[in-house]
Amino acid sequence: MKNEIYKNLLKLETLEEIANHAEADYEKEPENREFEETFDRAYKNEFAAFMAVSSQIAKFASIDEKTARAMVKGKREELKRILTA
Repeated sequence: MKNEIYKNLLKLETLEEIANHAEADYEKEPENREFEETFDRAYKNEFAAFMAVSSQIAKFASIDEKTARAMVKGKREELKRILTA
């Protein structure tokens, strides 16, 4: 389970990068419908991955999901270190 959570954290980081690039493109050209749709899809994928990995952490650590979400946002490097130990 630790390996799966770790892989999902890495996937989340990739999806965050994609969403950030899509957002930057959209901000440069807010009238561009394709950029808007791309950003919307990228953000939805990022959010889904964030919620999924938070849920996994909550189950694995027997904590509530709110705490798990806070850990993913604020303690990600520590989480990755623990999961790879």
